Amino acid sequence: MSQTSYVGFPSALLQMLTVELTTDPAHVGYAGTTDTDAAALLVAQNQVQGQIVSAQTVLDTLYGMGQLAGIVTQANGARTGSNTSAAAAVCQAMYDRLQNGQGFDCRNTAVATQVTADMTTLVTAGYLSQAAAEAVGTLAVKTTSRAEIIGLPQLVGYDTTSQVAWVNAARGGV
Repeated sequence: MSQTSYVGFPSALLQMLTVELTTDPAHVGYAGTTDTDAAALLVAQNQVQGQIVSAQTVLDTLYGMGQLAGIVTQANGARTGSNTSAAAAVCQAMYDRLQNGQGFDCRNTAVATQVTADMTTLVTAGYLSQAAAEAVGTLAVKTTSRAEIIGLPQLVGYDTTSQVAWVNAARGGV
């Protein structure tokens, strides 16, 4: 039987929160804050994490925004040699990758950086709209809270009073 603690959370979760607040491994800045401020830091949707984006999702997004046909045209131009620009080569490489079912693992910083650079190249060349590049960029990241990252997603769903009570309990309050 699991031991429960303050506000119904299992004691193991309270311990996780205590460790987070005392060690601050992500350097969020809990030290010296009030319980209210610490709770706000925990549930703020400000932690950005890279995501895996499937090829089909990218293709569907570009198609839905009316951008896929232009990408295909430029990729074919690069393939046949009728367009020898560097941007067309980027277009061809990206389209070939997507056609082969390879998405982008933007959890890998190098991949995320390359996708951003490729999107910038395509926008600058006029092969892709800024809105479409931003839409693909939005797929590549997820904004989440520190509470969710450390395994306490339920904290986000609680009202402010309960969140503050949790922080107070984790800090040894009553």
